[in-house]
Amino acid sequence: MKNAFLGPRRIVRMSNWVQDSVNMEGLGCINFETHQFGSFHFGFVQGQIGYALESSREEFGRPLRRFLARHAKRGALLRRLTDAGLWSR
Repeated sequence: MKNAFLGPRRIVRMSNWVQDSVNMEGLGCINFETHQFGSFHFGFVQGQIGYALESSREEFGRPLRRFLARHAKRGALLRRLTDAGLWSR
């Protein structure tokens, strides 16, 4: 069965970036490939990513809480996660 999650996703908005800058070398995108790897490209930035598909919010929350326990003093990170609806105190 084909996974609907796989494939490229266009970046349509990034905070602190003008869209013309995101699309400077081509359309800004994140590409989710098989085996939990992928890539991204926006502006003149390119890189590789690793990801995990989680089946529930609780399954996602356990590793997130472990990560945040180590980085709890990073206020900007916590604000962004809270704004995205991924974290609340």
